[in-house]
Amino acid sequence: MKRKSLSKKESTQSHKCQHHDVYVEEEAVLKILKENGYRVTKQRHSLVKAVIEMQRPFSAEDIMLTMTDDSVDLATIYRFLQLCNTMAFVQSVDFLDGAVRYEYLPSQHQQHHHHHIMCTDCKKVEPVDMCLVQGQERQIKKMGYVNITHKLMFFGQCSNCSA
Repeated sequence: MKRKSLSKKESTQSHKCQHHDVYVEEEAVLKILKENGYRVTKQRHSLVKAVIEMQRPFSAEDIMLTMTDDSVDLATIYRFLQLCNTMAFVQSVDFLDGAVRYEYLPSQHQQHHHHHIMCTDCKKVEPVDMCLVQGQERQIKKMGYVNITHKLMFFGQCSNCSA
């Protein structure tokens, strides 16, 4: 299945992230990379900033569209996203459409738990800033389980596609 990426216009729009301060997050990620023995190259610095500035789930191709540094290729972006996933800076998000997407986890991501809804026609993804499953997680803890996580995804037609 062909991957659905954001248009260049959507991907490169400047915006202020609602859930985290870009500069503070950028410095925190760079510091952790250094502390774990990774060099902070110009490429990595650009990639950290691009990942943090994404306000929606994104693919490696979406990051590529935002890069102004010609030395950053798609393979570099994939390797960087794998590193970020391992270090819990991003998490992979599966919308069951064959595309691999990621989402940045702010340093306070415990307080920013949310789910997503995806339009089944245009593939637009939006956050749903509430969670109705946390009560069930507490019940599961009472059953003796630990390190419990969950994923919940909504699908439907957005207002543009249903008009």
